[in-house]
Amino acid sequence: MLTFAEPQVFGKAGYVAARIQVAQGVPTTTQVRFYRKSDYDLANQICRTLNSLGVQGASPIYIIGFEDSTAVRPNHFEIWFGVNSLK
Repeated sequence: MLTFAEPQVFGKAGYVAARIQVAQGVPTTTQVRFYRKSDYDLANQICRTLNSLGVQGASPIYIIGFEDSTAVRPNHFEIWFGVNSLK
C-alpha cells in the first residue's frame, strides 16, 4: 500500500514528486488533476500507476482555464487522494 513516506515510488517511475500537503475539502475519490489537454495521456498513466499501488478509483480531472497559462508548466499534475482511496 502507498504511504505518505513513499514519494520516492513516483521517482522510481520517472516522476518528480513534490511535497505532500494536507488540505481541507478533499474529494471522496482520488483525482489526478491536470491543466493542459495535451497532458491527458500522462494523467491517465499516473492513475494506472496509483491503481497498481493499491489506490482505488483514481481518475484524471482536467482543470479548465490554464491551457495557455505561464503560471502552470506543462506536465504539471496534482494528486488529490480521496478520503476512501486507501482502504
